[in-house]
Amino acid sequence: MGLIINHKHYPFEQWQTLPESPIWIGTIKSALREWYEDGEITSTTSGSTGNPKSFTFNKDQIEKSARQTAAFFQLTNQTKALLALPADKIGGKMMLYRALLGGWELYCTPPSGLPEVAQNVDFAALTPHQTLRLLNEMPEAMQNIKTLIIGGAPVTSALAQKIKNSSTTAFETYGMTETISHVALRRINPDEENSFTALEFIDITTDERGCLNVKTAYTGALQTNDIVTLINERQFIWKGRADFVINSGGVKIHPEEIESLLENYIKGHYYVGCKTDDTFGQIAVLVVEGHEKDTELETNLRLAFQTLPATKRPKEIIYVDQIATSNGKTIREIWS
Repeated sequence: MGLIINHKHYPFEQWQTLPESPIWIGTIKSALREWYEDGEITSTTSGSTGNPKSFTFNKDQIEKSARQTAAFFQLTNQTKALLALPADKIGGKMMLYRALLGGWELYCTPPSGLPEVAQNVDFAALTPHQTLRLLNEMPEAMQNIKTLIIGGAPVTSALAQKIKNSSTTAFETYGMTETISHVALRRINPDEENSFTALEFIDITTDERGCLNVKTAYTGALQTNDIVTLINERQFIWKGRADFVINSGGVKIHPEEIESLLENYIKGHYYVGCKTDDTFGQIAVLVVEGHEKDTELETNLRLAFQTLPATKRPKEIIYVDQIATSNGKTIREIWS
Protein backbone atom coordinates (compact mmCIF):
# COMPACT_ATOMS: atom_id res chain seq x y z
CA MET A 1 0.00 0.00 0.00
CA GLY A 2 1.06 3.60 -0.39
CA LEU A 3 0.51 6.72 -2.45
CA ILE A 4 -0.78 6.75 -6.02
CA ILE A 5 0.29 10.01 -7.71
CA ASN A 6 -0.03 10.51 -11.45
CA HIS A 7 -0.58 6.75 -11.85
CA LYS A 8 2.73 6.00 -10.08
CA HIS A 9 3.01 4.09 -6.81
CA TYR A 10 5.12 5.42 -3.93
CA PRO A 11 5.46 3.38 -0.70
CA PHE A 12 4.99 5.69 2.32
CA GLU A 13 8.44 4.88 3.68
CA GLN A 14 9.99 5.96 0.37
CA TRP A 15 8.59 9.49 0.71
CA GLN A 16 12.05 10.95 -0.13
CA THR A 17 11.55 9.88 -3.74
CA LEU A 18 8.56 12.19 -4.14
CA PRO A 19 9.26 15.26 -6.30
CA GLU A 20 9.27 18.71 -4.69
CA SER A 21 7.07 20.14 -7.42
CA PRO A 22 4.38 20.84 -8.32
CA ILE A 23 3.60 22.46 -4.97
CA TRP A 24 0.73 20.12 -4.08
CA ILE A 25 3.05 17.10 -4.27
CA GLY A 26 5.72 19.03 -2.36
CA THR A 27 3.29 19.56 0.52
CA ILE A 28 2.63 15.80 0.68
CA LYS A 29 6.37 15.21 0.86
CA SER A 30 6.72 17.83 3.60
CA ALA A 31 3.92 16.27 5.64
CA LEU A 32 5.58 12.85 5.42
CA ARG A 33 8.93 14.41 6.34
CA GLU A 34 7.29 15.74 9.52
CA TRP A 35 6.09 12.24 10.35
CA TYR A 36 9.26 10.30 9.62
CA GLU A 37 11.94 12.82 10.61
CA ASP A 38 10.50 15.46 12.96
CA GLY A 39 8.22 13.27 15.05
CA GLU A 40 5.94 16.27 15.55
CA ILE A 41 3.23 17.63 13.26
CA THR A 42 2.42 21.33 13.02
CA SER A 43 -0.76 22.76 11.56
CA THR A 44 -2.13 26.28 11.31
CA THR A 45 -5.75 27.42 11.66
CA SER A 46 -7.44 29.13 8.73
CA GLY A 47 -7.71 32.50 10.44
CA SER A 48 -11.37 32.92 9.43
CA THR A 49 -12.34 33.78 13.03
CA GLY A 50 -9.17 35.60 14.06
CA ASN A 51 -5.44 35.59 13.53
CA PRO A 52 -4.10 32.21 12.34
CA LYS A 53 -2.64 30.06 15.13
CA SER A 54 -0.21 27.15 14.91
CA PHE A 55 -0.59 23.93 16.89
CA THR A 56 1.91 21.10 17.27
CA PHE A 57 0.94 17.48 17.91
CA ASN A 58 2.99 14.37 18.58
CA LYS A 59 2.64 11.10 16.68
CA ASP A 60 0.77 9.41 19.53
CA GLN A 61 -1.97 12.08 19.41
CA ILE A 62 -2.24 11.80 15.64
CA GLU A 63 -2.45 8.02 15.81
CA LYS A 64 -5.22 8.00 18.42
CA SER A 65 -7.31 10.37 16.30
CA ALA A 66 -6.67 8.37 13.13
CA ARG A 67 -7.54 5.05 14.77
CA GLN A 68 -10.77 6.53 16.10
CA THR A 69 -11.92 7.49 12.59
CA ALA A 70 -10.87 4.14 11.13
CA ALA A 71 -12.80 2.29 13.83
CA PHE A 72 -15.99 4.32 13.31
CA PHE A 73 -16.02 3.80 9.54
CA GLN A 74 -14.65 0.24 9.76
CA LEU A 75 -11.71 1.04 7.49
CA THR A 76 -9.17 -1.76 7.09
CA ASN A 77 -5.83 -2.28 5.38
CA GLN A 78 -7.81 -2.99 2.20
CA THR A 79 -9.14 0.57 2.11
CA LYS A 80 -8.75 2.74 -0.97
CA ALA A 81 -9.01 6.44 -0.18
CA LEU A 82 -8.78 9.82 -1.90
CA LEU A 83 -6.62 12.79 -0.90
CA ALA A 84 -8.06 15.90 -2.56
CA LEU A 85 -7.34 18.40 0.25
CA PRO A 86 -4.12 20.43 0.71
CA ALA A 87 -1.58 18.34 2.61
CA ASP A 88 -0.28 21.41 4.47
CA LYS A 89 -3.57 21.79 6.39
CA ILE A 90 -4.92 19.51 9.10
CA GLY A 91 -7.69 17.97 6.96
CA GLY A 92 -5.27 16.84 4.26
CA LYS A 93 -2.56 15.83 6.71
CA MET A 94 -4.95 13.61 8.65
CA MET A 95 -6.10 11.83 5.51
CA LEU A 96 -2.45 11.19 4.70
CA TYR A 97 -1.61 9.93 8.19
CA ARG A 98 -4.73 7.76 8.40
CA ALA A 99 -3.67 6.07 5.18
CA LEU A 100 -0.10 5.64 6.41
CA LEU A 101 -1.16 4.15 9.76
CA GLY A 102 -3.91 2.01 8.26
CA GLY A 103 -1.88 0.68 5.33
CA TRP A 104 -4.31 2.14 2.80
CA GLU A 105 -3.95 2.82 -0.89
CA LEU A 106 -4.22 6.60 -1.16
CA TYR A 107 -5.00 8.24 -4.50
CA CYS A 108 -3.62 11.79 -4.44
CA THR A 109 -4.97 14.53 -6.70
CA PRO A 110 -4.41 18.30 -6.93
CA PRO A 111 -6.53 20.07 -4.27
CA SER A 112 -8.76 21.97 -6.67
CA GLY A 113 -12.34 23.22 -6.38
CA LEU A 114 -13.41 20.41 -8.71
CA PRO A 115 -11.64 17.28 -7.39
CA GLU A 116 -10.60 14.43 -9.63
CA VAL A 117 -12.37 11.19 -8.68
CA ALA A 118 -11.32 8.92 -11.52
CA GLN A 119 -11.46 5.64 -9.59
CA ASN A 120 -13.65 3.95 -7.00
CA VAL A 121 -12.61 4.76 -3.44
CA ASP A 122 -13.96 3.61 -0.09
CA PHE A 123 -13.30 6.86 1.75
CA ALA A 124 -12.79 10.54 0.93
CA ALA A 125 -12.83 13.96 2.61
CA LEU A 126 -13.98 17.11 0.79
CA THR A 127 -15.06 20.65 1.60
CA PRO A 128 -18.68 21.70 0.97
CA HIS A 129 -17.50 23.76 -2.02
CA GLN A 130 -15.73 20.76 -3.59
CA THR A 131 -18.74 18.54 -2.92
CA LEU A 132 -21.17 20.99 -4.51
CA ARG A 133 -19.05 21.42 -7.64
CA LEU A 134 -18.67 17.66 -7.97
CA LEU A 135 -22.43 17.16 -7.72
CA ASN A 136 -23.19 19.98 -10.17
CA GLU A 137 -20.47 19.41 -12.77
CA MET A 138 -19.49 15.73 -12.50
CA PRO A 139 -22.31 13.90 -10.69
CA GLU A 140 -21.19 10.58 -12.09
CA ALA A 141 -17.84 10.97 -10.31
CA MET A 142 -19.60 11.25 -6.94
CA GLN A 143 -20.79 7.68 -7.41
CA ASN A 144 -17.14 6.60 -7.23
CA ILE A 145 -17.02 7.59 -3.53
CA LYS A 146 -18.48 5.03 -1.15
CA THR A 147 -18.20 7.09 2.06
CA LEU A 148 -17.61 10.85 2.18
CA ILE A 149 -16.88 13.15 5.10
CA ILE A 150 -17.45 16.88 4.54
CA GLY A 151 -15.75 19.52 6.66
CA GLY A 152 -14.17 22.94 6.80
CA ALA A 153 -17.48 24.82 6.67
CA PRO A 154 -21.16 24.06 7.44
CA VAL A 155 -23.16 21.90 5.05
CA THR A 156 -26.18 23.87 3.83
CA SER A 157 -29.61 22.28 3.51
CA ALA A 158 -29.42 22.80 -0.26
CA LEU A 159 -26.17 20.84 -0.46
CA ALA A 160 -27.58 18.11 1.79
CA GLN A 161 -30.56 17.79 -0.54
CA LYS A 162 -28.30 17.38 -3.57
CA ILE A 163 -26.25 14.69 -1.82
CA LYS A 164 -29.42 12.68 -1.25
CA ASN A 165 -29.64 12.15 -5.01
CA SER A 166 -26.36 10.20 -4.94
CA SER A 167 -25.51 6.73 -3.66
CA THR A 168 -22.67 8.07 -1.52
CA THR A 169 -22.89 7.66 2.25
CA ALA A 170 -22.09 11.15 3.52
CA PHE A 171 -21.38 12.75 6.89
CA GLU A 172 -20.87 16.35 7.97
CA THR A 173 -17.97 16.63 10.39
CA TYR A 174 -17.51 18.78 13.48
CA GLY A 175 -13.97 19.51 14.55
CA MET A 176 -11.11 21.95 14.33
CA THR A 177 -7.34 22.10 14.13
CA GLU A 178 -7.12 22.08 17.92
CA THR A 179 -8.90 18.71 18.12
CA ILE A 180 -6.65 17.33 15.31
CA SER A 181 -9.65 16.09 13.35
CA HIS A 182 -13.41 15.65 13.63
CA VAL A 183 -14.78 14.74 17.05
CA ALA A 184 -18.45 14.48 16.04
CA LEU A 185 -20.37 13.49 12.91
CA ARG A 186 -23.80 14.16 11.43
CA ARG A 187 -25.15 11.74 8.85
CA ILE A 188 -26.47 13.43 5.70
CA ASN A 189 -27.14 10.49 3.41
CA PRO A 190 -28.97 8.20 3.73
CA ASP A 191 -31.47 9.18 6.46
CA GLU A 192 -30.28 12.69 7.33
CA GLU A 193 -29.83 13.41 11.03
CA ASN A 194 -30.51 16.77 12.67
CA SER A 195 -27.79 16.51 15.30
CA PHE A 196 -24.10 15.72 15.58
CA THR A 197 -23.06 12.66 17.56
CA ALA A 198 -19.74 12.68 19.40
CA LEU A 199 -17.35 9.86 18.58
CA GLU A 200 -16.47 7.24 21.17
CA PHE A 201 -14.33 8.51 24.07
CA ILE A 202 -15.26 12.14 23.33
CA ASP A 203 -16.92 14.02 26.19
CA ILE A 204 -19.12 17.06 25.47
CA THR A 205 -20.62 19.69 27.79
CA THR A 206 -21.59 23.36 27.51
CA ASP A 207 -20.53 26.47 29.40
CA GLU A 208 -22.71 29.29 30.76
CA ARG A 209 -22.93 30.79 27.24
CA GLY A 210 -24.25 27.58 25.76
CA CYS A 211 -20.92 27.03 23.96
CA LEU A 212 -19.59 23.52 23.45
CA ASN A 213 -16.74 22.11 25.52
CA VAL A 214 -14.98 19.13 23.96
CA LYS A 215 -12.68 16.74 25.82
CA THR A 216 -10.68 14.06 24.06
CA ALA A 217 -8.23 11.53 25.43
CA TYR A 218 -5.48 12.88 23.20
CA THR A 219 -5.89 16.69 23.28
CA GLY A 220 -7.54 17.30 26.65
CA ALA A 221 -10.38 19.80 27.16
CA LEU A 222 -11.13 22.55 24.66
CA GLN A 223 -13.63 25.34 25.19
CA THR A 224 -15.11 26.38 21.84
CA ASN A 225 -17.09 29.44 20.78
CA ASP A 226 -19.68 27.27 19.04
CA ILE A 227 -23.19 27.78 20.41
CA VAL A 228 -25.06 24.47 20.53
CA THR A 229 -28.21 22.90 21.86
CA LEU A 230 -27.15 19.89 23.90
CA ILE A 231 -29.62 17.04 23.38
CA ASN A 232 -27.90 14.52 25.64
CA GLU A 233 -24.38 13.56 26.71
CA ARG A 234 -23.56 12.40 23.16
CA GLN A 235 -25.56 14.62 20.77
CA PHE A 236 -25.86 18.32 20.00
CA ILE A 237 -27.31 20.70 17.41
CA TRP A 238 -24.91 23.38 16.16
CA LYS A 239 -26.44 26.87 16.06
CA GLY A 240 -23.55 29.17 15.20
CA ARG A 241 -20.43 30.95 16.45
CA ALA A 242 -20.56 33.08 19.57
CA ASP A 243 -17.98 35.27 17.82
CA PHE A 244 -20.55 36.09 15.14
CA VAL A 245 -23.57 36.74 17.37
CA ILE A 246 -25.07 40.18 16.72
CA ASN A 247 -26.47 41.97 19.77
CA SER A 248 -29.10 44.29 18.32
CA GLY A 249 -30.70 46.26 21.13
CA GLY A 250 -30.46 43.23 23.42
CA VAL A 251 -31.77 40.77 20.80
CA LYS A 252 -29.25 38.00 20.00
CA ILE A 253 -29.08 37.28 16.27
CA HIS A 254 -27.28 34.16 14.96
CA PRO A 255 -26.13 34.99 11.38
CA GLU A 256 -25.81 31.33 10.39
CA GLU A 257 -29.51 30.70 11.03
CA ILE A 258 -30.53 33.57 8.74
CA GLU A 259 -28.02 32.48 6.08
CA SER A 260 -29.56 29.00 6.05
CA LEU A 261 -32.98 30.55 5.44
CA LEU A 262 -31.71 32.64 2.52
CA GLU A 263 -29.78 29.96 0.65
CA ASN A 264 -32.70 29.26 -1.70
CA TYR A 265 -32.87 32.92 -2.69
CA ILE A 266 -29.22 33.76 -3.41
CA LYS A 267 -27.14 31.78 -5.88
CA GLY A 268 -23.84 33.53 -5.26
CA HIS A 269 -21.63 34.18 -2.27
CA TYR A 270 -23.12 36.06 0.71
CA TYR A 271 -23.19 36.32 4.48
CA VAL A 272 -25.12 38.05 7.25
CA GLY A 273 -22.84 40.59 8.87
CA CYS A 274 -22.84 43.13 11.65
CA LYS A 275 -22.97 46.91 11.34
CA THR A 276 -22.59 49.46 14.13
CA ASP A 277 -25.71 51.51 14.79
CA ASP A 278 -26.34 54.56 17.01
CA THR A 279 -29.74 53.34 18.18
CA PHE A 280 -29.34 49.56 18.59
CA GLY A 281 -25.56 49.32 19.01
CA GLN A 282 -25.46 46.70 16.25
CA ILE A 283 -27.77 45.69 13.41
CA ALA A 284 -27.74 42.74 11.01
CA VAL A 285 -26.91 43.44 7.36
CA LEU A 286 -26.81 41.15 4.35
CA VAL A 287 -23.54 41.28 2.41
CA VAL A 288 -23.86 40.02 -1.18
CA GLU A 289 -21.09 39.48 -3.70
CA GLY A 290 -22.00 41.54 -6.79
CA HIS A 291 -21.05 44.68 -8.65
CA GLU A 292 -24.38 46.48 -8.52
CA LYS A 293 -27.76 46.58 -6.86
CA ASP A 294 -30.11 43.74 -7.87
CA THR A 295 -33.70 44.99 -7.58
CA GLU A 296 -35.32 41.61 -8.27
CA LEU A 297 -33.10 39.90 -5.71
CA GLU A 298 -33.93 42.51 -3.08
CA THR A 299 -37.67 42.05 -3.67
CA ASN A 300 -37.35 38.28 -3.18
CA LEU A 301 -35.18 38.72 -0.11
CA ARG A 302 -37.63 41.05 1.56
CA LEU A 303 -40.29 38.38 1.13
CA ALA A 304 -37.93 35.90 2.77
CA PHE A 305 -37.22 38.36 5.60
CA GLN A 306 -40.93 38.36 6.47
CA THR A 307 -40.55 34.83 7.85
CA LEU A 308 -38.18 36.28 10.48
CA PRO A 309 -39.15 38.30 13.56
CA ALA A 310 -38.79 42.01 12.75
CA THR A 311 -36.02 42.35 15.35
CA LYS A 312 -33.86 39.76 13.54
CA ARG A 313 -34.27 40.89 9.93
CA PRO A 314 -31.23 42.31 8.10
CA LYS A 315 -31.79 46.06 7.92
CA GLU A 316 -29.63 46.70 4.86
CA ILE A 317 -28.18 44.93 1.81
CA ILE A 318 -24.53 45.71 1.06
CA TYR A 319 -22.98 44.81 -2.30
CA VAL A 320 -19.23 44.08 -2.55
CA ASP A 321 -17.07 43.09 -5.51
CA GLN A 322 -15.63 40.09 -3.68
CA ILE A 323 -16.19 38.52 -0.27
CA ALA A 324 -12.93 37.58 1.39
CA THR A 325 -12.38 33.92 2.29
CA SER A 326 -9.70 31.82 3.90
CA ASN A 327 -9.61 28.11 3.06
CA GLY A 328 -13.18 28.39 1.83
CA LYS A 329 -14.41 30.06 5.04
CA THR A 330 -15.96 33.50 4.88
CA ILE A 331 -14.11 36.30 6.67
CA ARG A 332 -16.85 38.42 8.25
CA GLU A 333 -16.28 42.16 8.48
CA ILE A 334 -17.86 44.53 10.98
CA TRP A 335 -19.35 47.41 9.02
CA SER A 336 -19.68 50.98 10.18
